[in-house]
Amino acid sequence: MIRIAIIHNEYGRFSGEEAVVDGLAELLGRKGHEVMRFTRSSAEIPGTPLGQARAFLGGVYNPASRRAFRRFLAERKPDVINIHNLYPLISPAVLPECRRAGIPVVMTVHNYRLICPSGLFLSRGEICERCAGGREYWCLLRNCEGAVSKSLGYALRNAVARRFGMYSKNVQVFACLTDFQRRKLIDAGVPEERTVVIPNSIDISRDGAKHVISE
Repeated sequence: MIRIAIIHNEYGRFSGEEAVVDGLAELLGRKGHEVMRFTRSSAEIPGTPLGQARAFLGGVYNPASRRAFRRFLAERKPDVINIHNLYPLISPAVLPECRRAGIPVVMTVHNYRLICPSGLFLSRGEICERCAGGREYWCLLRNCEGAVSKSLGYALRNAVARRFGMYSKNVQVFACLTDFQRRKLIDAGVPEERTVVIPNSIDISRDGAKHVISE
């Protein structure tokens, strides 16, 4: 049995990413592993200017989240950590705590956010990779999020995480969903030997999935 901690900042409403996280936790539990979770939800963010400002700053660096995560690791003592999403309330500030505790980290890469602040490689309706290579300022210049403050926050949190090596120094394995995504990470500087491809799974016990497979 392996003690596995799943770390995920939920999006505030159920999405495909939440479905993947739930499915993975269920599968690992069925295989006999102990699964524990450290989660926050974007639904916690107050719809006020102050609440938005705190989310902005927290996405860059959240010391309170880091302290809470340190306590979580000390109390639960996982053998391995599986990171999914850290923004905006958990923040990459928790990653050094994993290294400090000597616990290996596997990051499931659900999108392109390690390279592109918006995570989509899209800007103004066109394919865009301008931010790759440490040029996150393009997210602000093109206002990719449709609001200057939000675009600034996205650009800043990516730039800070890259500058301080939050992911490069603290994540041992980047689990990509596709080989195309994996190649993008390698092109961006992630060592090839630290990348693997683990596609999203489906539950073949469901009638719909059986029908798709039979087709």
